[in-house]
Amino acid sequence: MAIRFQTTEQDMVAAYRLHYTTSRKKAAWVFGAFVLGLVGYLTTENTYAAALAGGAAGLGLAHVAILYLVVPNRARHLYRQQKNLHTEHQVSWDDQCVYIRSESYNENLRWADLVKAKENDALVLLYRSDYNLSMIPKRSFSGAEAYAEFRGHLVPRFLG
Repeated sequence: MAIRFQTTEQDMVAAYRLHYTTSRKKAAWVFGAFVLGLVGYLTTENTYAAALAGGAAGLGLAHVAILYLVVPNRARHLYRQQKNLHTEHQVSWDDQCVYIRSESYNENLRWADLVKAKENDALVLLYRSDYNLSMIPKRSFSGAEAYAEFRGHLVPRFLG
C-alpha cells in the first residue's frame, strides 16, 4: 500500500510538539515531587519541602512554555529552512520496511531498525534514533483500514 502527502507548517509544529511531549511516567514523577513537597511543607513548614514543590511547579510551567512558545516557533523556522519538506512524499510499506520517497530523498527504513514510535490524532512519528525521525500525517491515509494496516506493524514493537 502507498500514500502520498506534502508536509505543511502545521504538520511540522504538531510533530515537534508530539516529539517534545513528556511521557506520562515523567509527568507523574514531576507531579509526585510537587505533591510530596507541598504536603511536606504544609505538615512541617520545612523550607526544603517548599523548594521541592516550587521547583517541580517551575519545571512543569517551563515545559508548558517551551511546548507552546518555543517549539512552534522553532518548528516553523525549520520548515521554512528545510526545502525538502515542501515537496510531495510517497510512503509505502511491507512486512520488512517503510519506504519513504521524494524528489530529493529516498530511504528504506526497516521496521526492525526503528527505536520507537509516537502517535497522536494528527500524525505518527517513526524514530531511527532519539532525535532522527520521520513524520507521516494521518490525513494521508485513505481511511481507518489503511492506517490500521500500517499501525499493525508498529503495535507489537512500540505503540502497544
